[in-house]
Amino acid sequence: MSHLIIEIGKEIGQELTIPETGMKFGRSPANNIVLDDDAVMLFHGRFFFKSDGSLWVTDFGAGEKTRVGGEPIDEHQLKTGDLVSVGHTAFRVINIHKDSVEETPNQPVKAIEVEAIDLGFKHSKNKLERAAETKGPASRLSHRLTLVATAFLTLLVVFLVLFSIQKIMAGNAANGTEKEYLTFKYERVDGNDNNIFRYYLELDLDGNLTLSMKDLDSKRKFDRTVKISSNVIKKLSGQVEKTGFYALEGDQIGKEPGYNLYDLVVQRNGLMKHVKVHNVNKPSDASQKITALLEEFARSQLDIPLSWTRSTEELFELAKSAFDVGQKKWEAREVRSANLAEAIVNFQETVKCLVDFEPKPELYLQAEKLLEESEALRDKRYEDYMFAADRAIRLKQWNEARKSLRYLQDLIPTDDKRYDEIRRKLIGVEERLR
Repeated sequence: MSHLIIEIGKEIGQELTIPETGMKFGRSPANNIVLDDDAVMLFHGRFFFKSDGSLWVTDFGAGEKTRVGGEPIDEHQLKTGDLVSVGHTAFRVINIHKDSVEETPNQPVKAIEVEAIDLGFKHSKNKLERAAETKGPASRLSHRLTLVATAFLTLLVVFLVLFSIQKIMAGNAANGTEKEYLTFKYERVDGNDNNIFRYYLELDLDGNLTLSMKDLDSKRKFDRTVKISSNVIKKLSGQVEKTGFYALEGDQIGKEPGYNLYDLVVQRNGLMKHVKVHNVNKPSDASQKITALLEEFARSQLDIPLSWTRSTEELFELAKSAFDVGQKKWEAREVRSANLAEAIVNFQETVKCLVDFEPKPELYLQAEKLLEESEALRDKRYEDYMFAADRAIRLKQWNEARKSLRYLQDLIPTDDKRYDEIRRKLIGVEERLR
């Protein structure tokens, strides 16, 4: 379920779904939403959900302001139809509700109402009743026998209807229309004279999705397993069928240099298909579609770190860029409270880019140290300014309380649980000042 669509900019027409963890946007590739727009800052802002489920946008305050409806904002609650502008790019809000996938409970079989069929018994019964009233015991016995025959015939009709329903349901289950069944094992290996990379993805019968990645050159390893809901598996199953994978004739073996392998086994509703693509310069469209589908599915479900989506050179470039920005913000931390918050974000990005490397690069160690110092300073300032705000509230010094709380609002990120407390107190203080 998409929440935003880009109406203006080079990415026009792209739809975006905001997860519960939010999405940062800006020019840097380290963002969740990367904008090819010179008027946008490296780390410009963030879309996110608050604890009450409302959709918000915040501006990191690093340059040109984010605008909603043409008005500059620091933080703003979004509603359907809002236009969010950043640089030469604009997002249109098309949905403000969280997207959730829920298990569909087993629905009870509804009782089928069988319309009464007049087989003439009502008319006969009335005649028999009249006869029984005038002709004595023999007629009354005949009347009882007729009633028994009517009841037996009704039960027989009901039995036949229920038997037919059961047969239909059994046929549906056998045809896979009652529940989707999907498992797969997918292995990709990329090898050359300098490195070997192995990617292994598996979905088992219990809905467990497991991904294992190993990179020989950087000595990185990634192993994670998550449980996938039956509704999500059902949706993926339909997408697998549309790739044309089952129409492939067999293995594709080529003679390209190096070692490149795609090996995929899929079982869907009792139908199994195994295809291997080895050292082929351009695999078939169906092969490319299904491997791209499965890898994209893994990215969405397993929260793969940024370090596994970029080359080593790209990661170090991103890390260096984020570190340089963070260091400048750290040095200017006394100028404005938001600088400290932005320094923390950039140091976190540096660490995230390099976290999977062993041994840890020097840049990682520097960023980790500065991150620890900046977070400790933020926590200390939170305690000091919150104490000052609470004291001012007790003394009914509303302007002083607002000043402290606004400082904290710039200091604490919106996804921090402390932010909601700051926001709640600030709203109360501002109501007092009206």
